[in-house]
Formats: sequence, structure tokens, C-alpha cells
Amino acid sequence: MFNWQIANEAEQYRSLYLDHFEVLKRLNTVGTWKVGNDSQLLAYLGHDALTTESLSDSPYIDVYVDTSQQGFEIFEYTHDQKVFQIVRSPLPQSYGSDTFFYYLIDISQFDRGQSDTPWKIALSIVVCSLVMLGLAWITGLQVSHFVIAPLTRLKQDLDTLDFSSEQQLAGDYYHDEVGAVARYINKLLLRISRMIDREKQFTRDASHELRTPITNIAMASEILQLAVIDNPGIQRPLQRITRATEDMKNLIESFLQLSREESICEATQTISLHTTVEQSLDRHQYLVAHKPVTLHNQVPTSVTASLPPVIFSIMLDNLVRNACQYTDSGEVTIFANDSRLWIQDSGPGFKDEAIPRLLKPWEKAHVSGLGLGLSIVARICQARHWRLEINNRKPEGADTPSGAVIKILFSQPVHNAITN
Repeated sequence: MFNWQIANEAEQYRSLYLDHFEVLKRLNTVGTWKVGNDSQLLAYLGHDALTTESLSDSPYIDVYVDTSQQGFEIFEYTHDQKVFQIVRSPLPQSYGSDTFFYYLIDISQFDRGQSDTPWKIALSIVVCSLVMLGLAWITGLQVSHFVIAPLTRLKQDLDTLDFSSEQQLAGDYYHDEVGAVARYINKLLLRISRMIDREKQFTRDASHELRTPITNIAMASEILQLAVIDNPGIQRPLQRITRATEDMKNLIESFLQLSREESICEATQTISLHTTVEQSLDRHQYLVAHKPVTLHNQVPTSVTASLPPVIFSIMLDNLVRNACQYTDSGEVTIFANDSRLWIQDSGPGFKDEAIPRLLKPWEKAHVSGLGLGLSIVARICQARHWRLEINNRKPEGADTPSGAVIKILFSQPVHNAITN
């Protein structure tokens, strides 16, 4: 390493001699440099030498040390208890075949066995690199904190919103990209709040305005039925008007309830499933009054469940109404326990090609009619995280269904499922 260091210094000074001689003359070098042949160098050192004498043959030179990676020869010379190293490097042919660049350096004060200049340089580079990395890491943390802090504050503000009133983001944001996003969010919040207020107002108005004409139609049809009690030809259309009015009333009530967010988020209560099912079957008995259809409540009287009563009744009514409307003969049976409810009928079942569209509103799901009831049921199950399963009942070996089975699983909050 010691020889490598000296050879590198000699190479640098040699390059300056060849390319920037004036710079080399003014440079305060560590060692001494000379240009000439070996005899001239020996004469410079104070020894008489033949003109053809070389350093490798001279008795004044102590030892030939090494040849460097650059091809420079290194000699050692002792004079007056001082030790010198001489680096001899050839010059281009234009300077003469026996002309060399010599670099002499006093190494009396150096211990070549302990010289560690390259290692010190490498260690210095490593230490400087670690310091720079540490500074870059600290600076990066500060910059990232400065950049991320507004986003963190924006997230915290959004987490505190409940959309119950015209709330705005509470944070004070700079006029930068995050500030622009925050101001845009405030505009959206204002629009959302106003839309919610309009929906609430519409729900209140619709609840009052729609019930009045429906009630009037129902009362008028009942009066007309009493007036023409002896005329079967008029009784039948009046009964259809009554049933249609009742269906319209139930659908409107369902839609109004579903439009209220507080209804979807209704708190649960412990209710008797047998009683609730019995009440729903009684309300829809009129749908099968003139058909050979029997309604069965197979829910044990002891079964209770923690459910939202209003939303559960709306869902149950839609299931019972669908089953009664599309079952022309046979039976509609309801089963339940504390974790699930299922209803099965002996109607026509569902069209195989309609099953993928079954839960979409206004899609025809049964052999005839609209699937509004199932769409409402699906919306309720999705909002309450209940599982809805819809199946066709097919006897073994039969190609066509002989009814349908619809299950609601309260204790398994997974995605809706449709099976055939």
C-alpha cells in the first residue's frame, strides 16, 4: 500500500510535467521530482557515475523495491541516515529513450509496515457517507412530516363527520393541493347535507300526501262493495281494486321506510318471531282468500331474536306477499329459529334465465310479475349485513321447479347468495 501511494503521487506529478509543466513548477510537492537519465540522477545525489550507469546496477542504490501497477520502478536509497524512495517512470520517446521522470521522497519518518493512508481515506469516505445518509434520513423525515401532516389532519377531520347536519371540515388548510381538496370536500358536504334535507322533506311530504288518496280509494272501494253486494260482476273488479290499493299502500310504506336512514339503522329489540310471522300472515290472508292455498306458521312460540322490529316486518311482509301472489295452489310455509328465517311456497319458482337478475329492481323474477319485493328484501339484507339465499325447489328428476325457498341468515353476515 505504501508503494502504491508513492507510485500514485509520482504518476500525478508526471502527468502535470507532460501536460501542465508551468503548474508543476509552481506546485509545492511532497517529494522532489527530476527529469533526465540515471547517470544525471546519481550525479544529482552527489555520486560520480558513468554515463551508461543505471540505477539497477549502481552500488549507491540499496535495493530494487518493486514495480508498480503503472509499470514504474521503485528503488530505495540511503544517504546521511536518511532513507529515500525513488520512483522511475519512462517518458514518451520524444524525450529520448533513456529519459525518465524521477520522483524522490524521504521516507525516514514513515513505517511502511504500519502505513495506512489508503485505509484512512476509505474510512473517511465511509464515515462521511454515513453522516450524509443520517442527515438525508433526518431531512426526509422532516419533509415527509411536513407533506403528510395536512393529509393526516384531513383524515382526522373526515373521521369526525357524522353527516347529521351541515358540517364542514374544522381544520385550517394552506392554499395548496391538500387545501384545494379540503375546500372541494366542504362543497360536497354542503351539497350532500342539502340533498339529505330535501330527501327528508320529501319523505315527510310523501308520507302524508300519498297516504290520504290511498286511504280514500280503499274506503271508496269498501263502500262500493257494500252497495253492489248482490252484483258479483262488479264485486270482482272492486276486490281487485282493494287488493291493488293494499299492495300500493304496503309498497309505499316500504319505500318510505327504506328512504329514512334512521330506519335502516334501527336499533334491535328482542321480538317473538312466532307472533311477528303470525301477524304478517294475517295481513296477507286476503291474497289467498279465493285460492286453494294454505298459510302455515311453523315457527315455535318460544323462539325470539334480537332484530330491528320495523325493518324486519317490512322484509317479512314483502316475502309473504311475494309468496302469496305467485302461489296459485298448495301452501306457503314459514320456518324460523333465533339465527335464521326461511319461507317456502309451492308456486312456479323462478325462471332460470332470470335468476342472475333476480335482486335487481323492476326485473321480472317469477314466471310473471315484478320482483320489487325481493329487491326491497335484498336492500334490507345488505344494509343490515344479513345473508340472503334464494333457491328453486326441484323434485328429484324434475326439470321444472315446484316452488321456491328463500332464507335469511341473521347470524352470518356474508354476501348475498343465489342458488338454483
